[in-house]
Amino acid sequence: MSKWTIRTCAVTLTAVAMVTVAGAPASALPISENIIRRECRLANGVYHTQVITNNVTKLSTRFSTCSYRDINGTSYTDYYADGDYYRHSALRCERERMSSSLHTASKEGRF
Repeated sequence: MSKWTIRTCAVTLTAVAMVTVAGAPASALPISENIIRRECRLANGVYHTQVITNNVTKLSTRFSTCSYRDINGTSYTDYYADGDYYRHSALRCERERMSSSLHTASKEGRF
């Protein structure tokens, strides 16, 4: 085998491995409420959970959230349904929003 063939095989195998690893989280198993609560507490976050029952199907779903801030003051909320992570949102902190609004108003001559 030539060096070119060996390199092509190595690059192909690496690409296949990366695609396989990248697809793994999509099929991840649900995590327990205890783990969600503990991880939220470790992030100094606020944990909330609620069970909602569908009156027609009589099936219940546990919805959980963890709201926390990073070191820059940006607020994040992670959302879970029966232990499956399904959404993440980020919001700037209120102080940062107010500061930005005041700065814009000041530039426009409203203050």
